[in-house]
Amino acid sequence: MVSQSRLFCTVGVHPTRCNEFDESGDPEKHFQALLSLAKEGVEKGKVVAVGECGLDYDRTHFCSPEIQRKYFERQFELAHLLKLPMFLHMRAAAGDFCDILEQNKQRFYGGVAHSFTGTPEDRDKLLAFSNLFIGINGCSLKTSENLDALKGIPVDRMMIETDSPYCEIKNTHAGKNFIKSSWASKKKEKYDQDCLVKGRNEPCLVRQVLEVVGGCKGVADLNQLSRTLYYNTCSHSSCVCTPLRLQLFEQIFSLCKIAHLVTTIYLCWVNISWNDHFVLQLLRVFQIANNA
Repeated sequence: MVSQSRLFCTVGVHPTRCNEFDESGDPEKHFQALLSLAKEGVEKGKVVAVGECGLDYDRTHFCSPEIQRKYFERQFELAHLLKLPMFLHMRAAAGDFCDILEQNKQRFYGGVAHSFTGTPEDRDKLLAFSNLFIGINGCSLKTSENLDALKGIPVDRMMIETDSPYCEIKNTHAGKNFIKSSWASKKKEKYDQDCLVKGRNEPCLVRQVLEVVGGCKGVADLNQLSRTLYYNTCSHSSCVCTPLRLQLFEQIFSLCKIAHLVTTIYLCWVNISWNDHFVLQLLRVFQIANNA
């Protein structure tokens, strides 16, 4: 992953796996190991959030609600120590989830409640936290009730995802009628690099999520919608908004008053096509030009 400039990851414990803290024999040591792993990843520029963590009351046979709550709350400390956003999971647990988020809001730097499948009431509880986004994928688009909840999510508070290799939009889903794009697929036994693997949700299918969101919300310009959703992700991801990047961008802005040029520089940067070293060199060019 270190060699792949487009790939990033998170560090945390999923709610259905929170038993691993106690099963380790030393929950504090287990937490410190997570912290060490996350610190190493942050230093390498690869760990961009804490998670996936949260509450899942649909699958309490894996882990009791009590244990889930205990170690969900503990992971806010991880986010606070590393100044990272959180990648969050919420299933049939909106009340407790939002209560814990409220109790820890001073340690919460923002994040996304991904794969949202809740009710309009659950949606509104999440939207009450101004620095929390709602993530939409195929699981969010199964029923007409899901689509009703989606309609009330402002575009500037939304992110889209695939959650691959699962959570694809199936023919039985209520949102299926909005889909325009399609790709050829073959069974894995007949693998073809130009085709999808049949039955597997793949990254390119995020386009279909975009189409359902646009259709459901009555947005005709999918290009503009995609730019807004992409900006939401970039502007609130630590892989973009590191203190170094913000500091450098502020310095570039102070040296260059041509607004459209500054915007172009920033957009190239957040698209990860320019790395931090290149932008440092760019800053030096502006400094030299400013002093000439």
